[in-house]
Amino acid sequence: MIRLVNVQKRFGELLLFDGLNLRAPGGKVSVILGPSGCGKTSLLNMLAGILQPEGGRIEGVGTRRISYLFQEPRLIPWRTIRGNLEFVLQGNEGLTERLEVRRRAEEALARVGMRDFADAYPAELSGGMRQRAVIARAFAYPGEILLMDEPLQALDLARKLDLVEWFLSLWAETTPTTVFVTHDIQEAMILGDYITVFSAPPARIIKEIENPVPPAERRLEDPRLMSVEAELYRSILDKRS
Repeated sequence: MIRLVNVQKRFGELLLFDGLNLRAPGGKVSVILGPSGCGKTSLLNMLAGILQPEGGRIEGVGTRRISYLFQEPRLIPWRTIRGNLEFVLQGNEGLTERLEVRRRAEEALARVGMRDFADAYPAELSGGMRQRAVIARAFAYPGEILLMDEPLQALDLARKLDLVEWFLSLWAETTPTTVFVTHDIQEAMILGDYITVFSAPPARIIKEIENPVPPAERRLEDPRLMSVEAELYRSILDKRS
């Protein structure tokens, strides 16, 4: 489990967190749902060690291996898709031999249906395929913690649902402790085992929901999921009124 205890953080003059307490259970997907500018990316960066809190503490991260999916694909443009995966695998424990690195990259691409595009360069692929490659890269790296910073925000609904399906099938094999941040309610209710709604900064928790629908059964038209959606909308609208 990851825990934030009385965390404080500023971004310039803006107070993002003033004593934030938050839990992300191990082996689950915890979604942070909140408006733009509420500190979602800063929270992930603190979990990754890129930023440090100015007060409080973060527990449960330590030296655990972290995979990070950013808002943009961040693929190396002069490397092939296979080369991008091999780059993150080289030099990691148990993956130092070239043949093993190649095998892991090929396996990850096959699992997201991209074996035939292994020798393509990022500029030759559509946005959805680049995001699929990024998901493959994240799961090829043996991370114990997965951080996701709105990686689906630029996609249309059909492509987004396709990638969600890919993600959930891969995630179920290794179940890394996952923190996913978004401002999209549909993403939150499809992906999240636990959903926490943030207010505008300084961010406060205005709602916490445990998703009653198992990941494999989550469909937008499912009445149980529609009930979660309605509850999320109510929490956001009540806060604005």
